[in-house]
Amino acid sequence: MDIKQNFSNYKWLILAMLVIAAILVAIGAPTLVPICVAIAGIVPVLVPDRRMIFLLIAVFVVLPLMYPMYLDTDVTPEVKSMYDAIEELESGSVILMSFDFDPATRPELYPAALAFMRHSVQRGHRIITMALWPLGVSLAEEAVRDVIIDDWNVENPDRTYEYGQDYVHLPYMPGGIVVINQLITSFDENFPRDIRNTPIEDIAAMRGVTNLMDIDFVFALSSGDPGLRDWIMGGADRANRRVAGAATAVAAPEFYPYIHAGQLVGLMGGLKGASEYEELIGILGTATAGMDAQSLAHLAIIVFIIVGNAMFFMDRRRTRF
Repeated sequence: MDIKQNFSNYKWLILAMLVIAAILVAIGAPTLVPICVAIAGIVPVLVPDRRMIFLLIAVFVVLPLMYPMYLDTDVTPEVKSMYDAIEELESGSVILMSFDFDPATRPELYPAALAFMRHSVQRGHRIITMALWPLGVSLAEEAVRDVIIDDWNVENPDRTYEYGQDYVHLPYMPGGIVVINQLITSFDENFPRDIRNTPIEDIAAMRGVTNLMDIDFVFALSSGDPGLRDWIMGGADRANRRVAGAATAVAAPEFYPYIHAGQLVGLMGGLKGASEYEELIGILGTATAGMDAQSLAHLAIIVFIIVGNAMFFMDRRRTRF
């Protein structure tokens, strides 16, 4: 193996790794700097192969997920307004969370569900979950297990959240906007029992909740139709409830006009919005780790392009002269 030749072939990559290491130090995220330096050191002994680029991108995606850097993120007004709205509610207020998505968009929306639910539990609010999508019910149960059962109740044994007392799961109900409009009139007519087949009137978490007008805040996690737009039309416009939501990054821009019109209190747009909410509640989780991976992968691609092109033109100029 000709290490000298390999060094010549990979010199742009070595420089790129050192540039990435320098940037990580500059932004206060030195966790992966030793790995970048190590890669730069072993590159000359590797067989030249363009697939090295794909391998390195994979490394930059996986490692931040395993060892998050927790990079700082700027909080947008849309996320801050939602956070402030939950802070302003009196403890014990009733929050309705609608899980209107499925596993296909779970990577973007599930972290938003966890962050919002954690904040609601911190503030001592009652939580009612429901779903306009069939698989949303199981995602709601999983979120409660991650946030309440395995986290909050373990760390706060004197302030535990109990099913039926502090939170309840309502079953999937097909119909979209029709269901929401019916909830304006009555909850028990649409949801006579919870997912455990307990009559609604026997559930303490539903005390004082006869229709949508008794809900203090609606939070809809939406990846399509039915979803957040239906909650805006039914919950915000007709019932005059405070509505906020989370949407996939590609769908988020279509909801900004509703924010500007005052119909939507706030919005988490994709993984970035969820990471902002984690920043506000002071519990950095999967959304922040996911943004670390995304940011580092983008940084690597940009540096590879710049350094690779710079070295290419330098070599071509040296060959000419």
